[in-house]
Amino acid sequence: FLAFTNKKLIACSDKGILDHACSKVLAGVWLCIVMLFSETCYAFWSRRRRRRRPAPPPPCVPRNCVVSHWSNYGSCSYPCGNGGVQWRSRHVTISQNHCGSCSYHMRESKRCNIGLCANYGRPHSSGCYCRLGYTGTCCKAGDVDGDVVGHRFASPAIAELVDSLTGAVVLLPVGLVVYSGERAV
Repeated sequence: FLAFTNKKLIACSDKGILDHACSKVLAGVWLCIVMLFSETCYAFWSRRRRRRRPAPPPPCVPRNCVVSHWSNYGSCSYPCGNGGVQWRSRHVTISQNHCGSCSYHMRESKRCNIGLCANYGRPHSSGCYCRLGYTGTCCKAGDVDGDVVGHRFASPAIAELVDSLTGAVVLLPVGLVVYSGERAV
């Protein structure tokens, strides 16, 4: 005869469970008992091993990155003019985790050597525009014979005035130079 339990069909005989049902017992899934006073086969659900699911990961605790101290500023990109820039940097010493952030900037700059044009030169992006008689990036070199205008003026305002009056004759206060063309008179 047949016993039907928990959607499983188990074949029983007067000697007990048939071989194919016993394989289930050996596998530990079903337990069948033959009663001494009865030829009935009872199927009981045995405790199945439950697969334990791994514990869910703990909630993400943000860990932001950690950065180093700033380095010293490097050398200036130009010795004079308006375009000099110095850079410094830092780096990540500890990375952020997947729910943290790293919003620090790693490089920064500042302007440097602004102006610094010698002999009343005028600054530009990569150096200086030099006055007559001076050369070089910062107008430090010159063919100074003693009569080249530029190094004799006491203020940039007067040098600017003289520079704008090429070819004109101007009377200046005592102690200043009269300019005519390229040479002091």
